[in-house]
This record gives sequence, structure tokens and C-alpha cells, in this order.
Amino acid sequence: VSTPIVGFEKKAFPSGTTGHGVGFVKAATFQGTATSVTGNSLTVTGASFTSNQFAPVSGLPSYYIQITSGSQAGLVEDITGNSSTVLNVASGDLANVSGTPSFVIRPHLKVSGLFEGNSDLVDYTDTVTIYNSDGSVSTLLRDSTSSTGWLDSTSFNASDSVIYPGQGFLLSTSGTGSFTSTGVVNPTQTIVPIYAGFVNLVSVSNIVTGK
Repeated sequence: VSTPIVGFEKKAFPSGTTGHGVGFVKAATFQGTATSVTGNSLTVTGASFTSNQFAPVSGLPSYYIQITSGSQAGLVEDITGNSSTVLNVASGDLANVSGTPSFVIRPHLKVSGLFEGNSDLVDYTDTVTIYNSDGSVSTLLRDSTSSTGWLDSTSFNASDSVIYPGQGFLLSTSGTGSFTSTGVVNPTQTIVPIYAGFVNLVSVSNIVTGK
């Protein structure tokens, strides 16, 4: 029996705009072996998931599958819904996964969680910018009094954004400070997609070497 390596990483930031990434992931909610895989689903015979327990919340993915064996080891895909034995993803996302691979389910890291309780960020001034897979850009404005700690910079409604494994983000601040990420070390390599024609921020982070 083995347990994940747990740790934390404190990152300082100067004033201005800087790029960052997160080396840790959240602890797995489930790990097992698929009975079968299609382009948009993964079946685990004998599982007893609660219907849609891994489904998106308020329009944001809440959990993801990461394949941990085979030629697609490291692949990360959002869960769009589930039954008691079947995990669904977007159409075609698992098309290159064959056989009966092992996998884990992890909760997504979100901006709200990463900066929860942070007192170095300035309300209505500091921002986080995420470049999305469809070419859109999510810019969140700090508001420590909102339900998520952040506002959409256009609508000024409470907002949030997923930070995918291996994805970088921009932090724009009016002063210096730091933030701390916590979690477990992911023992599996991560496949980080690159989207043609769009801005891609990739975080190369190795907890062991600090790079």
C-alpha cells in the first residue's frame, strides 16, 4: 500500500504581470481500471458512482479523468456527466485510448481555490488571466468579498476558472506578494495539449527539482 506524496509550494510575485503554474494536483477521488472505452465514455463495471456526481457545476468542469497506463498515459479529459458505471467526456476525446487502461478521477483546481484567503492581492485591481482551448480569454478581477473571490472583468459577476494540469496563467498585480499551492504529487506524466492558432501558456513544473 502506498500513499500520494503531499506538499506545498509558496510562490512569490513582483508587481506587474507574471506567468505562473501549479505543480501539485488534488488527491484522486477514484482510481481503477476501465472495463471498456469509447470515444466519449469510459465504463467501469461494478462501480457505484452517484449519478452525475462528477458533472460540471455552474458551467465549469468539476472533475477530470487522467489516463495512467497505455500509449495515452497522461491524457486529461473533463468529465461531462456520469451514471453509476459510465463516465462521459466530450465526443471523441477518448478516441485514441484503447484497451482497458487504468485511470484516476481528480477534482479540478480552480482559481477560487488556489487564491482562497490570499491577503496579498488587491481588490478591484489585481487580475488572473486564463487562455482557453477555444481561443477565448478569461480575465478575473480580484474581489475577496464575492462568493468565489473573483469577478468576471466584463460583467462584474462572481466568476471562476479551471487551471488545468500543466496550464500556465498570468497574474497581474499592483504590488508584491505570494501565493501557496498545496496538493499531491502526480506520479503520472501529463499530456498538455497545444492549440494551433491560439495563445498557449504551458507550465513546466517539477516538484522535485523546483523547475
